[in-house]
Amino acid sequence: MQALRRSRAASEGDSMRLRLILLVLSSIVAGVVVAGLALPVLGTVGLEARHEADQFDALPSVLAEPPLPQSSIVTDANGKILATFAGDENRTLVTIDQVPLVMQQAIIAVEDSRFYEHHGIDFRGTVRALVNNGSGGARQGGSTLTQQYVKNVLEHSADPEVRKEATDDTLARKLREARYALALERRYTKAQILEKYLNIANFGNGEYGVGTAAQFYFGKKVGQLTLPDAAMLAGIVNAPSAYDPLHHPEAARDRRRTVLNAMLKQGYISQAQFDSAVSSPLPNASHINRALDACQTSEAPLFCDYIRSEIELDPKLGATKQDRDNALFTGGLRIKTSLDMTTQNAMQTALNTKLPPNQRIVAMSAAVKPGTGEVLGLAADRPYGDKSKANPLLSKVNYPIHSF
Repeated sequence: MQALRRSRAASEGDSMRLRLILLVLSSIVAGVVVAGLALPVLGTVGLEARHEADQFDALPSVLAEPPLPQSSIVTDANGKILATFAGDENRTLVTIDQVPLVMQQAIIAVEDSRFYEHHGIDFRGTVRALVNNGSGGARQGGSTLTQQYVKNVLEHSADPEVRKEATDDTLARKLREARYALALERRYTKAQILEKYLNIANFGNGEYGVGTAAQFYFGKKVGQLTLPDAAMLAGIVNAPSAYDPLHHPEAARDRRRTVLNAMLKQGYISQAQFDSAVSSPLPNASHINRALDACQTSEAPLFCDYIRSEIELDPKLGATKQDRDNALFTGGLRIKTSLDMTTQNAMQTALNTKLPPNQRIVAMSAAVKPGTGEVLGLAADRPYGDKSKANPLLSKVNYPIHSF
């Protein structure tokens, strides 16, 4: 019995020593961040921390925040969207006032529950994560939303070395993030930081920012998001590929439950709201109609193609075609055109009715407003798209533009 007690005591002592070591290591980082104090060090980790402490004050505190890549939108004369041109990151910025409270609460609950209490770095959360990870629990992160925003900004840097360093698993990276996070919290309000994070975050499937994600997954404007919608989106950002609801629905459902549990425990929702949301269906891909060519899914594909061609030739948007393509796919342009959908639909219907697309001769039509030269519509009796064996009638030739 005494041997058993000694064995238990030794085991508990080892566990306590491990926790103390982890706590001291966390304190080293915390001390460096708060005051640059030299605390007792442990082995090579301690030496690294001491070295980083010496360098901490030399780190830049002003984070360069370049404009985020944004999709460009083309509309008709009445403001209806004809096409969205997106690069690698499909993003439309939203303001925090447009984001429903339930979405804000969901992301805070699961990613940074003490967001409104800390000043950029959550020491309590860092210690908890270190102790938990060191004791074999489910791995936790100690980064705040502010630190995560910093990491995302650095990953968008034009400097490849900065992008690489942003993903390095080193103490130097953590200190750099901490330095920037502290400065950001002095520069911006919590609402501004949350807005920035929600606009830069990766929601999977090439969708960046909560506004674009809401439209992609649910076919909704961000302000229309419900509790189960918000919980699912908040769960994705931790691992966009793993929690993708379209390809890994079970993982996405489990992750949504985790978010809802966090919201319940933190008092954001009631048990009844939890029970209702946790059983809600996940979104499906039925409303998603994405093509590599944005004009292919437009209601007026030939007019869309015409506008794109005009942009690619406009020197005001850049000296080179690459510059103009960058402006179109990442510059967040809002292009209101002269297209009149009533005219456009009437033209297309007439062509499709009188001259079916299986004829050898191509029929086409262009409507131009007298006196102004504004193009009101472009139509042809050939469906727009890449020709294939399955559909040899498809064509991307803009017959009205090349013929008139």
